[in-house]
Amino acid sequence: MVTKKMLKTNRLPSVWFHGIDADKKEEFESAIRNSTVALSSLYTIMELYLDELESREFSEKSFESPAWANLQAFYLGQKKSIHKMMYLIEGVARPNG
Repeated sequence: MVTKKMLKTNRLPSVWFHGIDADKKEEFESAIRNSTVALSSLYTIMELYLDELESREFSEKSFESPAWANLQAFYLGQKKSIHKMMYLIEGVARPNG
């Protein structure tokens, strides 16, 4: 879990290093931190996906579905996943921020 303290110190969450050998962590972290252009782009794309999901989630058509609760759960799950990924990127690269 990413904490406010990690974001203040600009430390990467440990999940970034899952499966990375201890002697390769520094090199791997450097590669991530040098990927700000790609990560900023990815962050922007995820923002667009969130906007699209919210548009679909709150459209009148979605309320017509007899399985409305299941549809809402689906949208919430997708949004939560996107937010998790955005949170990981925020410590490295964030457009306009």
